[in-house]
Amino acid sequence: MKRTWEFRPRSSAGVTRTIPSHEGYPRVTRREFCGATLWSSAVERSLAQPGNGPLDLRGRWALPSPSKAVLLRSYRVCLAGIAILSDRRPSVLWVESRSSGPPAVLLHSESPNAALIVTTAGQADWSRLAYQFGHELGHVLCNSWGPDARPQPPCQWLEEALAEAFSLRGLSRLAESWQEYPIFPRTTNFADKIRDYRSRILARYVQLGEQFGLREPGHFYQEQRPVLEKTNGLSDQSEAFVPYVLDYIERDPQSIEDYGALNRWRERSSVHMQDYLRLWRLSCEEIGTSGRLPSWWQMLTQFN
Repeated sequence: MKRTWEFRPRSSAGVTRTIPSHEGYPRVTRREFCGATLWSSAVERSLAQPGNGPLDLRGRWALPSPSKAVLLRSYRVCLAGIAILSDRRPSVLWVESRSSGPPAVLLHSESPNAALIVTTAGQADWSRLAYQFGHELGHVLCNSWGPDARPQPPCQWLEEALAEAFSLRGLSRLAESWQEYPIFPRTTNFADKIRDYRSRILARYVQLGEQFGLREPGHFYQEQRPVLEKTNGLSDQSEAFVPYVLDYIERDPQSIEDYGALNRWRERSSVHMQDYLRLWRLSCEEIGTSGRLPSWWQMLTQFN
């Protein structure tokens, strides 16, 4: 039996993260869920676009399960119009719900080329489910799902900020999609709950930046570099960077394709930041993406 490799815990050791949760989700009866199946399937087909890549989303959920429909919609809107060009991508993407432990990316134990995303949100906690899924999907895009995907300092914090920004962007797109095409009957207003959930997470990151006195990201990076370079997961310092990354990828969605050029070299995140950005740019050239994102990071961290 193949060994299953866990990529990383959701948060770094010693750091407690408070993730908001909602109560009062719209109740979806079995009849409503089954009746909405044909409508939902038609909507998902209309959202699918060429360029989504060869990922095949599967899951281990009790059926009929509204959570599966929510995950499929989240997957579609996160990747709509984004080409997945990495030669290190998995061929199949599994999603599994667990009752304990952190969300994570695993190498699927039954297939050498399948990634397994583990979520721990309750199956009725749809905003949190989409948030966890989006973050781990961001890591999959960064080629961090295989047996060599060990988080290593000093540059792992950068990927964490990228994955978190990708997740928050996904929540915004999910809310827009839900309002226009609600997955289930009588749930149009749930789009506002998704927006509120996202706003609370983002507000915390903005507040962290204010607490640190973050005015200019380059100076902040130089000041906090000793802490950032010891971080394998999200920390207060790396979370303070997330709003800047989110703003950039929302203004330039095509730059998300540069995620697929990350970590295609043997040393992965264990190299110095200046070398990491250089290798990332070269990797973008190899797979045919724009390279705008690593160039922006280079300017942001003042490696010119």
